[in-house]
Amino acid sequence: MNEVKIIWVAENVYHTDAYLNSHSHHDYYQIYYVIENEAEFVVNGSTTKLSENMLIFAHPHVEHGIKPISVANALRMLEVKFIVLDDDLIEELSHIPRVFYGNDQLQKILREVVDEGFIKDFYFERSIVHLFSFFIYKMIQLNKNFNMGPSKKVIQTKPAAKIKEFINKHYRDEISLNKLAENVGYTKNYLCRLFRESTGITINEYLNTVRISHAVDMLLSSDIDVMEISKATGYTNIYHFLKTFKKMTNMSPGNYRRNSIQGEGLFFGNVETNNSIIGLLSEQPGIVGK
Repeated sequence: MNEVKIIWVAENVYHTDAYLNSHSHHDYYQIYYVIENEAEFVVNGSTTKLSENMLIFAHPHVEHGIKPISVANALRMLEVKFIVLDDDLIEELSHIPRVFYGNDQLQKILREVVDEGFIKDFYFERSIVHLFSFFIYKMIQLNKNFNMGPSKKVIQTKPAAKIKEFINKHYRDEISLNKLAENVGYTKNYLCRLFRESTGITINEYLNTVRISHAVDMLLSSDIDVMEISKATGYTNIYHFLKTFKKMTNMSPGNYRRNSIQGEGLFFGNVETNNSIIGLLSEQPGIVGK
């Protein structure tokens, strides 16, 4: 029973005009399971309408959010944040689509998971992991029944993809255009123009997005102080880190940590949140078993 570690469970209600800022996570997964009404979700830049018994399975590094609720009826969802500790299970989950239809059985199991996280009765930590592991494997079975075979790894050779790959791997280090140009094999000016044409943002904007995304995960999953998080995510100047963080999240790192661990940090508008922290993580992201 050590394949998954549950961080947080919640039942959230999004009323008219409420929304969830688009964001991603470094090491943990998140499930958003719609149990009532519908809304438009953004997953990796694409907009998808989800209704009852549909879910978002947000893999690490996958951007996701919720557009402002435009209907009078509130969107109600069950949500779980979790770490996967087993390499074989990580491989299985890599084939699960980001958006798909659930069923009544899946919803019932997840309902039990969230309820168990709220009650926190005797042996609840073992019980909740058992229930959620059952949910995960039923989810895998469901998708295999839809002819979901192993996916082939695609080797990305485009310059923009190479830049992203380099930044994702070396975001902790000092990254210059010269270093990127040397790694990718094009001139600086060409790289900047090509990246913006391919992605709609600048290389520096992407770098900050990756770094702040990692900073958010560290704030959420550890008690490491802000200065150390700044250094660990590639910012040599704490004031630059604070300014960039606030610009991208609309709040300071300290406020983000206080609010986000309760599931509120990315919410805007009228959102009712009933949530429960199951377990905080003390090690830095990227270490298996944290």
